[in-house]
Amino acid sequence: LHQTNNQLNDEVKKSRDSFCSLHPDWEYRFWSDEDCIELVKDRHPNFYSYWSNLDPPIKKWDSIRSVILYEFGGLYSDIDVLFYKNIEEIIPDNCKLVFRSPTKINEKFDVIKNHFMLSAPNLSFWLQHLKIVLNFANPLMSNPDGRPDFEMDVTAHTGELSLAFCFNLCIKSGLLSRDDVHILNANDVINHNFTNSIKPDDFAENKVYAEHFWNNKWIKT
Repeated sequence: LHQTNNQLNDEVKKSRDSFCSLHPDWEYRFWSDEDCIELVKDRHPNFYSYWSNLDPPIKKWDSIRSVILYEFGGLYSDIDVLFYKNIEEIIPDNCKLVFRSPTKINEKFDVIKNHFMLSAPNLSFWLQHLKIVLNFANPLMSNPDGRPDFEMDVTAHTGELSLAFCFNLCIKSGLLSRDDVHILNANDVINHNFTNSIKPDDFAENKVYAEHFWNNKWIKT
């Protein structure tokens, strides 16, 4: 499990402990801001100058997820995710990527929620995403759900819209096959109170593996 934050505070520890108590065989890695800087400098020096100047800073912390998952694989989760059951039960052995989504808003508008993602290491998908970030030209797509300009800029450049754009591009080009990707059941990982998501018709609280509390501090700040 990989998590990032400026410091290992109580919120991080709460999320970390909920995971580690249920997954004793997993390694946990906390990435401070300084760790992330060194990782990009060391492993992706050609991306570093661009990455280090991304503004607002949430764009750096969005795109570092692609660097981490490319280099090491594993699970990335936000620090406002709590774990209730062992997620190994919902991870197929033969897939390379696991996402909560794509969640289709309309025919041409997908999102891939980037607060809970699993990957095998060294997947070219993540390098493709870094290329998209590097060559971003706003607007990347239309804005059918009326996002504020600030949110649209971030999510289209480095976040959930950017990842979905990359996913569809990789599927169309053959860089990924549908068999490489497992999309979790909507009941497996949920947003707290189903904020910004649809409650499954067959929702059962005792089937939830993890819950995202969707604090979205980056929008508020």
